[in-house]
Amino acid sequence: MKKFLIFIMILLLSSAVFAGEETKSAYTLSELINFALLNSPAIAATEKSVEAGKYSVDSAKSEKNFKLNFNASAMKYEYAIPLVPISGPIYSLANLPPFDNSIGALGTTFSLPLYTGGRIEGNISAKEYEKLISENNLKLQKQELIYNLSGIYYKIMQLEKDILFFRENIKQFEDHKKDVEFALKAGTAAKVELIKTETKLAQARYSLLLVENGLQSSYELLKTLMGYENKNGIAVVYEDAAPREILTFDDCVKKTLLQRPDYKAALNKVKMNEARKKVAQSLGKPNINFNGFYYDNIGNNQMRFVDNWQAGFSLAIPILDGGLTKAEVEKNKKNVEEAVKQEEAVRQNIIKEVKDAYLNIENARGRIAVLKDSIALAEENYRIEKLKFKAGSSTSTDLFDAQADLLRTKTDYWQAVYDEKIALAALKKAMGDE
Repeated sequence: MKKFLIFIMILLLSSAVFAGEETKSAYTLSELINFALLNSPAIAATEKSVEAGKYSVDSAKSEKNFKLNFNASAMKYEYAIPLVPISGPIYSLANLPPFDNSIGALGTTFSLPLYTGGRIEGNISAKEYEKLISENNLKLQKQELIYNLSGIYYKIMQLEKDILFFRENIKQFEDHKKDVEFALKAGTAAKVELIKTETKLAQARYSLLLVENGLQSSYELLKTLMGYENKNGIAVVYEDAAPREILTFDDCVKKTLLQRPDYKAALNKVKMNEARKKVAQSLGKPNINFNGFYYDNIGNNQMRFVDNWQAGFSLAIPILDGGLTKAEVEKNKKNVEEAVKQEEAVRQNIIKEVKDAYLNIENARGRIAVLKDSIALAEENYRIEKLKFKAGSSTSTDLFDAQADLLRTKTDYWQAVYDEKIALAALKKAMGDE
């Protein structure tokens, strides 16, 4: 009874944990990534492909192993035939084996390849490189998923900041509208000032609506990338990360070529096709096998089994194959050459990706440094224009220009922050970092 109660308690605790995971609604970036790697259908499908590749290697290795088969047969012939081949000198009919037209057989056959000209070894190598390519592609797919998640995560961060700025902008227009209405009643402002303000206020509300729609779409895309099937909404939690120091460009490239999954896959593809070329070359080489059989045969009218066996070596030397070997060798040579060129193209594209990410980081950091100081200047300019309007020494147009400059400076600053973060994520992906 005590064990049963303990089991029930464990079951309830486990259910609570799983329920907590299902109802979780706020995620940090690392939690988003962990969730996606566990729940993405595309990742799961590729993982199955990698597992299948392991069995393909085992299948190729099985070709060099000793094979033993059990065989059974029951045959009906029109004419009676000997249960086993006639052998030795025939001195009398008594020396002949039994004949029958209904023969049953039980036995085994066995074989062991001794030399195949490198065909089996080549097949094993090709399958091993094929498995490595699948593993490389899985790593690349995970890195691309992480990069896409990071991009959406930082875009949401930027859009939520923009929403705050646009709401603040609307509040500024609403406050200004009150000032204009007061001035209109006092006779110090024209009716056109109110019309201008209401127009700007409507435009600001429309702009806010567009940003909010963009945020909603970003969240839906995030849920899709995560493999999140719960209909409830989710939110992101921002983590302050220390500024990341990056290597020099040359060091980035060196590290990239050592660990980038698709570059490794390109190199493995060259080796895989070289192994397949060796398989093609083996078609023109001799094959040596050890094989044989052991059978017990019995006829319909016999009371006992008659046994027979055979064991020995077989040699097959290709003489004419209609040009098959030459065609296969030439085809695989071209495949090797194609793979080499593809490796060169992948290397060049990777170096370009690293360079682009490197330059984007420097560009974003430069803009952040400039815009960070500009925000304070824009806020001061807006404050002065607001005081001037209240004093009657400026128009709404001047205030609107200052207000637009302030909004643009803030959104440009956070655009630069987003650009830096996504450029760092792009560099990490370009370098093949885990």
